Amino acid sequence: MYKRQNNPRACPETGYQSHAEPMEGSKTRYRSETFADHYSQARQFYISQTETEQKHMRDAFAFELSKVERLAIRERVVSHLLNVDKTLAESVAQELGFLEMPEPAEAAMPTREDLPVSDALSILKNAPSTFKGRKLGILVSDGIDADFDFQTAQYIDYKAQSSYKYPNLNTALFGEQIIYLRDNLSITPGFRLEHIKTESEGYYKKVFLDAAGNLLLNETIPNNETRKRSFVLFGVGLSYKPTNYLEFYNNVSQNYRSVTFADISIVNPAFAINPNITDEKGYNIDFGVRGIFNKTISYDLSIFGLFYNDRIGFVQKVFEDGNVKSERGNVGNASIYGFESLVDVNLTKLLNIDSIYGASLFANTSIIDSKYTASSINGITGKKVEFVPKVNLKTGFKFTYKDFASSIQYTFLSEQFTDASNSIDSNLSGIIGVLPSYDVLDLSFSYKYQNFKIESGINNVLNSAYFTRRATGYPGPGICLLYTSPSPRD
Repeated sequence: MYKRQNNPRACPETGYQSHAEPMEGSKTRYRSETFADHYSQARQFYISQTETEQKHMRDAFAFELSKVERLAIRERVVSHLLNVDKTLAESVAQELGFLEMPEPAEAAMPTREDLPVSDALSILKNAPSTFKGRKLGILVSDGIDADFDFQTAQYIDYKAQSSYKYPNLNTALFGEQIIYLRDNLSITPGFRLEHIKTESEGYYKKVFLDAAGNLLLNETIPNNETRKRSFVLFGVGLSYKPTNYLEFYNNVSQNYRSVTFADISIVNPAFAINPNITDEKGYNIDFGVRGIFNKTISYDLSIFGLFYNDRIGFVQKVFEDGNVKSERGNVGNASIYGFESLVDVNLTKLLNIDSIYGASLFANTSIIDSKYTASSINGITGKKVEFVPKVNLKTGFKFTYKDFASSIQYTFLSEQFTDASNSIDSNLSGIIGVLPSYDVLDLSFSYKYQNFKIESGINNVLNSAYFTRRATGYPGPGICLLYTSPSPRD
């Protein structure tokens, strides 16, 4: 607020006037050289924040830039962020779907990295330790419940309207023949003749509005399509049994995954379908040994490889309108290989326990590695295949007594990626990002009485956080973080 001063030079009629004095030479104004340093203070401010505040800033940059239509402007802003903090710039670029980082913007002065962290610049580091001065609001209302019905009658001119049915017909003729080369050595060739017919029956609406929201066009377009394909898959298995309790085996077979109309009819603002998506082909091979040791320990150990051509998956893509979406299509060729084991120890026989009791320990372990070996999409070759954890362990204990049975199972999954780009941080849609490792403990009980059986169980006994995949339709998409589960996990 302006405050009048009783100063001879602060005249209310003529305003402020400089003192008149004689001068020699040129009178100029210079800015200090520090005015050319555009990034050092911004860097000090960013590194002084807590991780929560830094993530809020990264998300804010990504959100605001996602609304910018021109890709060049997005890249220009990220190039300036590179002069502030490399981690900040890379995180924003990843959420925007950049395949390559731009060069840092030309700086008039280099960014100073010797400025220390200042806690005074952080809000959370200086937050009050009590609830005093804050307010908490709770809204409670009658009749609030989830409604999953389509409100097309109320929103007639809603743009994304469609209704489809997907009748599919899959007929197959298969056969195999066990050929004994010796009593303990056999080979089993086989084939499968497939005929797949996929259909779509329904319609979609083409709705156009002007800038004021007035309806220009609302047209219902019938869309009925039929696709057919026929093919033959071959496979062969080899078995060698040196004893009644030991077997070595080897299998090789082709695999095929067809694209259905349900795969390519996703109406979701966070997803898109590559118009050139095609069926997925490949083959798998495994070598293993299984048997029973001392009539107490059963085991099955194997190494395997899965090889895909044109594997179907998701990649992050920047579209012409500037939006970043997960595009479903043929990502590239991929290899998945690893080791699997299943071991079951019969404690009843091992410890010579009374036969009315039953007790066993089991462990199912998978150690898997994966990568995309070739792809026409930049930045995909050499990346890990999505939703393939390196370690998948299930182990537990089973106990029975007469008609009563119970089991406890522990599950551990290591971290895994959710898209072929191997994104680390989630974007604004919540559909990508690395899934951290998690573990879950489950209990189950059952009791059999004559022709009846009562079962019960407790999932996630320790109330641990874990993840499960949601559908790409409603209520998805995304990765759910759960603490308890009433249904089976993926």
